[in-house]
Amino acid sequence: MGAAEPGDGKGTNQYRRKGPARLRQSATAATEQYFLLRQISYSRHGTADRLPAVPAPPGAPPAGLVPAGPGRRAATRDSPSSPAELGRLATDRAEEVRCGAAGNPNTPTASLRTLAADTSWRVRREVAGNPSTPTAILKVLANDERVEIRNLVAYNSRSPLAALSRLARDKNADVRCGVAGNPNTPPDVLVMLAADKDMYVRKKVAQRRHR
Repeated sequence: MGAAEPGDGKGTNQYRRKGPARLRQSATAATEQYFLLRQISYSRHGTADRLPAVPAPPGAPPAGLVPAGPGRRAATRDSPSSPAELGRLATDRAEEVRCGAAGNPNTPTASLRTLAADTSWRVRREVAGNPSTPTAILKVLANDERVEIRNLVAYNSRSPLAALSRLARDKNADVRCGVAGNPNTPPDVLVMLAADKDMYVRKKVAQRRHR
């Protein structure tokens, strides 16, 4: 007989024991990779690192303008546009453009505040992961109904203690993992997480101790 497949009624309990753990490892790794890529993408001055300049092809849009097409989100997020231009893009009708502005570290605080209340959770997610988002905005996003957003707040190194303390009690283990690995998490919260019911949260705290 072949190996049991998930959902075929054979070995279901074994799959349920292993499945969520593997998914949680993947989700946590994906979030950490997201922030690693952010750190690589932006220099200490908050502008996108660029490849050596090459001549623009005929008919190309001027530098700083966002091209049309599926790459508009990335183009806006990585654009070295001025804060004024990013503020304008933050009110664009296209969701992908607002997402790009929400994730750009040069976007003005006033625009980030507006984007943090956007009806699109994808836009709010970009604000939560932005390394320049002010602590006051991150504190608000820590209460967002979407776990994806709370997860990024938990991993954001600018998150305030109040937000981290709240997220340390989040019902989602991936969020608590983020808090366990955040450099701003206070010792008393780490002590609590060291006794967390989830093994990956406890492991995250233990990894800190061995650094």
